[in-house]
Amino acid sequence: MNALSSVTYSNNAQNLDSANSIHSENIDQVLRGSSILSGGGGGSYQTAIQSYQSLSPEAVEVRNLEYFSDEDNLATIFGLGPVNHTTEDPLTIAQDSVEMYESEYGEIDGVILGEIGPDLVVEAVAVADRLDIPVVNADVAGMRAVPSIQNEIIEGSNVSRTPLTATNGDQTVYINSGSGQEIEEEIRNLTDNDLWYITGYANSPEEYSSAVPQGWLEECLHFEQAEIQSLGTGILESVETSEPNGHTLGRMTIEGEDTIEVYFQNEILLAYRNGEQVAQAPNTISVIDEDGIGVSNGHILEQGETLEIYEISYNFWHNTDCLNLEIQGIEANNETVTFNDTTEFNIQGEQ
Repeated sequence: MNALSSVTYSNNAQNLDSANSIHSENIDQVLRGSSILSGGGGGSYQTAIQSYQSLSPEAVEVRNLEYFSDEDNLATIFGLGPVNHTTEDPLTIAQDSVEMYESEYGEIDGVILGEIGPDLVVEAVAVADRLDIPVVNADVAGMRAVPSIQNEIIEGSNVSRTPLTATNGDQTVYINSGSGQEIEEEIRNLTDNDLWYITGYANSPEEYSSAVPQGWLEECLHFEQAEIQSLGTGILESVETSEPNGHTLGRMTIEGEDTIEVYFQNEILLAYRNGEQVAQAPNTISVIDEDGIGVSNGHILEQGETLEIYEISYNFWHNTDCLNLEIQGIEANNETVTFNDTTEFNIQGEQ
């Protein structure tokens, strides 16, 4: 099954121009698709569409890797921090991060997404519009959002993360070496209630082409490469959340013909049906509302909403250890789910 419910997701992509740019006519569909592919992370459709409309950028070209020259320098820009942050005007800070990078290390010729997600798409478009450069039709997380930067699909590749710049608008940090986990720990130790924007991962098109899957724009419009399976539908019964260490973690319980529980640490990483595990990362687990928009950890709905739950998978995730529960500090069985030895949920509704 390569389609979502026609009731839940109204796909009008066949009426859109070919997928070679992002513009005002297709931005709504792109952000809807990215909200589903991101599996609960990557920001919310609601804030992203508002940001795009307030910026009103020109159409931005989306270019496949083979259309860049060998000398081009591709880099990614992404934010790190809590969902309920106090940062005003994050897009300006994202652009500041790019300018600091270019001043220190050299010009960027294309923006490659750090992960799929509505906010990430709009941030990339805003930066590309400002610099008059294209967005790359590839992402370093593999058609999804990920909870931590050490979990991109590039983890086992030769793609370099450093050097990079990180800023919250007041402070700036330059990092010249380190693994994904080391870099994340350094930035999260600085993060309080604000967002830090990172610019880095600057590599050539050739280096990226062997490490990352291409085609996120087409996937947002059509889900052409995805294997999609329905996990069920129901009414949102309860939501429990907490925000330790810059992550939003918790559980949504959805009651229908079956009881479905989804567990998230920024992104949804586990799904249970009637007490039995039915899906987990690295496959994407998406909860979709009545308007065909993916539910994000930054915009969780009120109790009583009707939701559908899907598992979305890609074959390039099947043999990777880049995203697993152990890396995330999560222990799970058919009795309990425990986050980082501190927050424990009993399966089937009772904490």
